[in-house]
Amino acid sequence: MRSRSLFAMILLAAPALAFGEDEDAKAMAAAKETLDRGAELFDKRDAKAMAATFLEDAEILLIKHDSDSGRIVIDARRGRAEIEKAYDEIFKDRAPEHRCRNTVESARFLAPDLLLIRGKFSLNVDQDDSLQFVQVRAREGDHWKVVTMQLLELPDRNP
Repeated sequence: MRSRSLFAMILLAAPALAFGEDEDAKAMAAAKETLDRGAELFDKRDAKAMAATFLEDAEILLIKHDSDSGRIVIDARRGRAEIEKAYDEIFKDRAPEHRCRNTVESARFLAPDLLLIRGKFSLNVDQDDSLQFVQVRAREGDHWKVVTMQLLELPDRNP
């Protein structure tokens, strides 16, 4: 009797587990496609176009250690206008031959129109440097726009 109950529970749970795996695969595909397009756009050095990939009141947080004190400091940019200025600053010193890359490590839907992405961003693939990031993106029409992005400029835990 017990084995029948267990078998019945497995049969009932299997579709839910498969649905979860399917949703994870869809989230990863959406994240990879979105961030691949973002990297291509970043390499074009168009600050206005990059800022347009953010919601109007989005924010970017750069979290890092202060070089003098060693304390954690946060540089925040809020709103599309500030974000566009931040991209202008990045692009003015960027060499034309540099190419960036986003690597998606995980992605999941928080809601049908809200996507959580964790990964790494390499400003120049020819150098061995990258920032960890966490993004929350909201669907607007056919696009996933940034709600908030946290960039972590911290030493790698596994040197």
